[in-house]
Amino acid sequence: MMLRCECFRLGFLPLRRWARARGLTTLEDVMRSTRCGTRCGRCRPYVAELLRSGKLICGDQLIELPDLPE
Repeated sequence: MMLRCECFRLGFLPLRRWARARGLTTLEDVMRSTRCGTRCGRCRPYVAELLRSGKLICGDQLIELPDLPE
């Protein structure tokens, strides 16, 4: 299970909060704004699902993530 973009050290929880605050809803938007997913690409499916559902992929399950406090 991945918890962050390893190439750029961006955690998925703060990334989700950051993207929501800016109205970013697509992987391409996040990649353009943060570079997350632009190097090795292993985090792309995780970020895409996180943006789509707010959940994290863990094997064949989706895990609900808590919202971070402001």
